[in-house]
Amino acid sequence: MPAYLTVYVAVDDLRETLDRAAELGATTAVEPMDIPGIGSFAMFTDPDGNLVGLLRENRDVEPR
Repeated sequence: MPAYLTVYVAVDDLRETLDRAAELGATTAVEPMDIPGIGSFAMFTDPDGNLVGLLRENRDVEPR
């Protein structure tokens, strides 16, 4: 597998962001999943094949 870079973007609503990305031609790669103690994430592939990560942090968790 070739080397690649994944950029993660903080968003307020994973589903809303995935839906909007799909409207613009993206494909969901990873459905929203919880990360215990941190928040949740999802990923999509943009029309050019780039993998983009989305992160929604728990706001009630103290920073490390």
